[in-house]
Amino acid sequence: MEGFLKKLPMFLKHNGSGATAQAAEPTIERSGSRARCLLFPSNARAATFVEFDIPAKDWAPEDLDVSSLFPDGAFSVRIPAIPGTELQTGIHYRLYVSMHMVATTKNTFFLENYSLPWSGHVLIARYQRNGSHSFTYGRMQKREEPWCTAIVTGWIRECIAGGVFSAHIALAEDQVQLTEEVWSTRDKHVWAAKDIAKNRRLIVKATRTDLSIASINDAHRLWMAFNRTQDPAKQLLAAFITYAMTSHYKITVLERLRTSLAEFMRTPGVLPLLGSQVRAIGLQIITGIDFIHRMGVVHTDIKPENVALINPEMVSYIDLAKGQFITKHVLKYPLIKIVDYDEAFVTQEQLGRYSIGTMGYRAPEAVLGPSWSFGVDVFSFACLMAEIHIGRPLFPPTSTPFGYLTWLERLLGRLPLAFLIQLRANGHQSLLTERDELRRPMSDEECADIKAGEKWQVLAVLVARPDLYNLLHMALSPHEATRPTARVLMGHRYFKV
Repeated sequence: MEGFLKKLPMFLKHNGSGATAQAAEPTIERSGSRARCLLFPSNARAATFVEFDIPAKDWAPEDLDVSSLFPDGAFSVRIPAIPGTELQTGIHYRLYVSMHMVATTKNTFFLENYSLPWSGHVLIARYQRNGSHSFTYGRMQKREEPWCTAIVTGWIRECIAGGVFSAHIALAEDQVQLTEEVWSTRDKHVWAAKDIAKNRRLIVKATRTDLSIASINDAHRLWMAFNRTQDPAKQLLAAFITYAMTSHYKITVLERLRTSLAEFMRTPGVLPLLGSQVRAIGLQIITGIDFIHRMGVVHTDIKPENVALINPEMVSYIDLAKGQFITKHVLKYPLIKIVDYDEAFVTQEQLGRYSIGTMGYRAPEAVLGPSWSFGVDVFSFACLMAEIHIGRPLFPPTSTPFGYLTWLERLLGRLPLAFLIQLRANGHQSLLTERDELRRPMSDEECADIKAGEKWQVLAVLVARPDLYNLLHMALSPHEATRPTARVLMGHRYFKV
């Protein structure tokens, strides 16, 4: 943030000792009194008035010594008009914010009262012209508090909308130790970390963002949803510790769990999950999805890699098979948490605008468009449930929309006419015949997709248990309008046994 602010001429830099890095204003006259300012502290829900000595005449006018509030330095800006308008304030004000050279705690006042993600103290001083060539700090009156609060919140909103974000990471560098880089790409970096103070495992992600207000709303609403609700269903999600928005990246810090469901299923010697364990895990996942949806969030990437076991402990025993003694393992505790929801989509304006999910778990509307919504998580949940029940992915590997639809029809039976008509209306008439049926493969790639799925059986054969088959058949409905919600699936008879 500092590098970005230093490029803006309106900002002046102040170090922790109170000396000014730059001076471009006339000198100010000593008034023989103290400046009374309004402070929005980072650790309180109410603003308070504080006083500072007014600088001597030969000092720079911006050099109000605020080092006691900003020991690591501050930026300040003069505000002559109401932010977002051209209306003059009459009395000028100078606003001080943290330089964010080190991690600072979230500002409770703006977060709790205005849902604005900011960190560190915020100070506003009365800063008015005294004669034609000089300025002076004044004593702010109690009646100015609402007015100044509106000015400061407006200024913060403008900063956020303009891509200048305050760090929201409340973990100091000496409290968090990055232990290893998990993986890194051009747009995303992931580290394993440890919270030394609380002795807990963390995952730290830095994801390149588009610097839109929607990106801030996503991260902030997710954090608020997790930390402010008392809903016990939030325990089914990995703990959302904190987040930050910078000029280029969204940084999230979450609880790190050791073993994903996918990793467990790939462990040599591990037996398939028991029927009761599949049901217990499925109920936890769909309950967690319902909680996410009630918060206005779409996960968009439900899959075994994003479901983590709380305790991967296994019960081991030795079995005699084909004349050899083999050690086999069974999961002991089928308790899970959903992870990677920090990259979900929140605002309604974003739904359906981005390519989402992982092939093999993507709903038809996510593959073919034109838009998608909460139903994509329900479809992905069904794919995951089928996989942990039969022990292999439900989807064959496909690379074309035609291959995807052919697999879907082979799995579920003839695709509904309403779904096919909608495909034609959405511009996919090349996949259909004049009778609104799937056409035959026309390219080598499409033929390869068909061949890859030849050994895949229909859902009724793969899942012999009637109640589970009914649950999956409902959730795999190609038409999103007929697909049940997560809340409806929670009450399905399969989970009532």
